[in-house]
Amino acid sequence: MQRDPLIVGNIVGDTVDYFDASARLRVLYGNREITIGSELRPSHVANQPTVQITGLSGSFYTLVMVDPDAPSPSDSSEREYLHWLATDIPEGGDVNRGTKVVAYESPRPTAGIHRFAFVVFRQTVQQAIYAPGWRANFNTRDFAAFYSLGAPVAAAYFNCQREGSCGGRRVAGFPCVPMDDNNCAILFWNPRGLNMPARRSAVSEIASSHRVAILCLQETMIDTWTRELIAEVAPPNLADHFALPAQGTRGGIIMLSDKDIVQMSAPQIRLFSVTAEAMILQSRQAFTVTTVYGPNDDSLKQQFLDEMRDVAPPLSCPWLVLGVE
Repeated sequence: MQRDPLIVGNIVGDTVDYFDASARLRVLYGNREITIGSELRPSHVANQPTVQITGLSGSFYTLVMVDPDAPSPSDSSEREYLHWLATDIPEGGDVNRGTKVVAYESPRPTAGIHRFAFVVFRQTVQQAIYAPGWRANFNTRDFAAFYSLGAPVAAAYFNCQREGSCGGRRVAGFPCVPMDDNNCAILFWNPRGLNMPARRSAVSEIASSHRVAILCLQETMIDTWTRELIAEVAPPNLADHFALPAQGTRGGIIMLSDKDIVQMSAPQIRLFSVTAEAMILQSRQAFTVTTVYGPNDDSLKQQFLDEMRDVAPPLSCPWLVLGVE
């Protein structure tokens, strides 16, 4: 199965349902054309981009640009934040030939790596579309349903973080860390929920293609892990697992491992983390691994730090702490 970058990047799921693309979308900031999952800085996207849509001769299109990670990826309480809305864009023409409904607002993320998604709908008729009363908590699905726009025909997104930030690049939504030459790749990822079969399948495919030995997932939104669920989210070699259940629709951590490559023991399941002692069988290299999903509430942050002190191994033992804001 070919990986769909919109599924891997969770645009399908967080913003739209799965769709079959039937148009081509090009977005250019100056002479820089974005590719799905590319990384840009606020200075790169300060000015309105050039957008071209091609697909069906004589058609008109509606374009929506949203941030599903507002105000931060770990607290998306303003999901989706509307950055731009234009309609009646003619086939093959730039967005400026359409009707501006909501003016372009340049991305200015303050915390974490945000995804900025462009979603295109093909209009069946030209109709009046009105600006919402506010930009925060826009809902692309509800908008499309209200105006009978149907499923999207194209979409793209880029990642963006504040100027000067040193956060690691979010390539298609996940980082994978190889451990020297010991054949012990570690994948950690915040999939923002694993309730969708397509998202579970994407995680499993990536873990398999990278020959992952330890898979750590935060914000699973799964309160009970069954054998069937584990079989969907991880390849067969990742059978051993420790899990922190989600609380309702929030949180949840699972750590899976390949017992033929790494021995995992002494699990500690805490309020914000899962910790285990690991030993790579080939090299006998030992270390402690902790996967965290930290609190958004400032009143709980001291409790989180106390928990980290409690699970920390002795200074002589390497400690790998994994978490994504």
